[in-house]
Amino acid sequence: MANELKIRCIMSKDSLPVTGAEQAVYALVDIKAGGGKVFGSMPANFGLVLDRSGSMDGEKMNNLKEAVGYVVDHLNDGDLVSVTIFDDQVETLIPSQSAKNREAIRAALAKVSPRGGTQISDGLKAGLAEVKKGYSPERVNRVLLLTDGQTWDDEDACLRLAEEAGKQGVAITSIGIGEEWNEKLLLQIAEKSLGNSHWIQNPIAILDAFRQEVEGMQSVAASNLKVTARMGQGVKPIRVFSTIPMISDVSKKAVTGLNVVADLGTLDGKKGQAILIEAAAPAQKAGKFRLGQVEITYDVPSQGLKGQSIKTDMFVTF
Repeated sequence: MANELKIRCIMSKDSLPVTGAEQAVYALVDIKAGGGKVFGSMPANFGLVLDRSGSMDGEKMNNLKEAVGYVVDHLNDGDLVSVTIFDDQVETLIPSQSAKNREAIRAALAKVSPRGGTQISDGLKAGLAEVKKGYSPERVNRVLLLTDGQTWDDEDACLRLAEEAGKQGVAITSIGIGEEWNEKLLLQIAEKSLGNSHWIQNPIAILDAFRQEVEGMQSVAASNLKVTARMGQGVKPIRVFSTIPMISDVSKKAVTGLNVVADLGTLDGKKGQAILIEAAAPAQKAGKFRLGQVEITYDVPSQGLKGQSIKTDMFVTF
């Protein structure tokens, strides 16, 4: 099948002045499903890792239970789901199983009550273990982590778990509620695992965040997405930012010598992905100059396609 994905390189400027000096240039690499379509829904392998500490009492817990109910109602019978709850202890409330067991999942969740402190790494470790039981490259493998508080001196452990999850193809969406959670930590967890991060001020918005996550999983058009930008002669990459689905600086991992290489995870067929490359172009005489070539490699498991690629060139005129 041709044209599963489309790629555009949008330059910050179509032309640069001839100055005899090096100049900064920016390229937005925009990746979308061809024709904006999704090529068959991939089954999900979804792990919920939920904070049940004492501060989750009241409206937060009530809205959380409603949101989890939405998840199990809208997942397909062929999807896998697990629920791990944590405070300063961990409980695997729902081991990885078919999402068709909806009533049993609802009944187990109804019994949960807030208690204790917050130890994110233990909950994340247990939740990831459940997702790994059902891991398959043919599935959308994802963990949703929700918390409203600060964790207890285990930030490094959380980041190690996130990085390992990303390498194994399990993205973590981190959601912080209210004002007391560790924004930097949750953002880094998402970045290291190729996931996403959200902030919710009002507990009533928990349902909408979970809805977006389910819809995003059911809209995945491609997986194992990777961008490689091979720079032209004399062009030096400086920085790289992910801009869709969230804004983050990925320069440390993506800038490799004179090239840019970035793993992007899965592609939402509705939203797409985009990265911004900042580079230094060498002094040039008047004329068209090739900054480099961008290649996207990807799989479309729903179509049995692996190792597909598309390429496009980046040009500016001096």
